[in-house]
Amino acid sequence: MINAIFNTKRFLIPTLWILVIAVLAIIIVRTDYEARENDSRLYSIFTQQLAGKPFSKINTLEWQKQSPYLEIETPYVRDHLIGQFIFPVIIAKLGYSSKHAIYLANIIYKALSLYFIYLLVSYYFEKNIALLTTILIQLTPISLNYQMRANHEPLLLLLTLASLYCSIRIKDSKVFSIPTFLATQLCFLVKGIAFIPIMPIIFIANIFNQENIRKPNIKQLLILSAICFSTILTAIAYEYLFRSNTGHSFFEKYIQVQIMGRSFAEDKSNIFLLSNIKTFTYYIGRVLAYSMPWSLIAIIILLRNKFKLQITDKSKNLYLTLLLSSLIYILVFSISSRTASRYIYPAYFFVSTVSMTLLFKNYHRVFRSRDFYLIIPAILFFILTTLNIYK
Repeated sequence: MINAIFNTKRFLIPTLWILVIAVLAIIIVRTDYEARENDSRLYSIFTQQLAGKPFSKINTLEWQKQSPYLEIETPYVRDHLIGQFIFPVIIAKLGYSSKHAIYLANIIYKALSLYFIYLLVSYYFEKNIALLTTILIQLTPISLNYQMRANHEPLLLLLTLASLYCSIRIKDSKVFSIPTFLATQLCFLVKGIAFIPIMPIIFIANIFNQENIRKPNIKQLLILSAICFSTILTAIAYEYLFRSNTGHSFFEKYIQVQIMGRSFAEDKSNIFLLSNIKTFTYYIGRVLAYSMPWSLIAIIILLRNKFKLQITDKSKNLYLTLLLSSLIYILVFSISSRTASRYIYPAYFFVSTVSMTLLFKNYHRVFRSRDFYLIIPAILFFILTTLNIYK
């Protein structure tokens, strides 16, 4: 009888998720939730500021003495683009609390990320494996750590997953090039120069999933090339809008501060390449730790089977795509003179997904999938988020 009720899952499951998000939206406001972490509080203040401006001036974010990083030349924030505030500002302008809008936005990002993980895994494996992955990935240390923050990392994960999945599906339909384009542009508006990893990732995802890897489809690669190069036009448009609104250049200061001053600051105390090697090992350690316990279990499985596993060519494509994507994130940020575990945020979920599917596929200790089990991710998501709000 329960399964009969859930036969309308195409309607019921999205409705359940909408209900979960709606209830959480109410709880956030009623409890006047505010994260303990300083960056989240700052981003909430920034959202309130931008929500009070006309939408045409959304990129005129001002420091207003809210951070030690403020500049003296202008009152504007010119070391970060404002992509992460677009959706929260829209939510606030629709009538939701501007103080809490960015928290609600991140809840939506996290829910959509679970959806894309489900789509990605179910494209290669049975749906019960995809379902288990969306349940258990919520219990990884990195996911729990970012359950209720206002940082841009949940949005970065969503955009990376969306662009990766859609670039894979371009071979099935050119329509998927549209969300790939949108996700890539928004990723640039969120991360600025740090969006770079997404470019090789969409190429890897597409090439490793084509019918003939040695002779990839040139038309698909040209589409992806156009998507990557189009971010230059987005940057030009951003610069034009900023100059029109403020009379100042955005990227002149951005390049000076964010690229030359922070990402590639010269440190004479470091031996050539030694700091990069140390950073690389730091990120490898973080990936394994924040993907626990699944990364450890996957390593044990590989060692017990002497690295010989029954892996289909199709699932191998997924593993290569996600592992190489993780490696790209690690390599790109190992070059930078700044180190922080959050910089490679998507890599933790990629490695967790590989580890989980490797375990479930090779040991078959997976419960038999039933339609009503599809409610478990939503219920778990609600419980974990609520606990985080009230803790």
